[in-house]
Amino acid sequence: MICQITKPYRSYLVPANMPDDQVESAASADVLPSVDMQAPNAEFARKCAQALGQRVHRVERIVDEVAV
Repeated sequence: MICQITKPYRSYLVPANMPDDQVESAASADVLPSVDMQAPNAEFARKCAQALGQRVHRVERIVDEVAV
């Protein structure tokens, strides 16, 4: 049996009908749709998100910030 440690990632997707020149402004306004997933690394998360049939703007690791 192979076990892999996974981490939480968020992939921001580009809607199919969004023109390329509007992607950055939509990302800055935080209005791009996103999907959260568990994956072993960011590249794997990107490929899984691309399998949904949309372009991926960026993938980021979700880090829990613990207040001390």
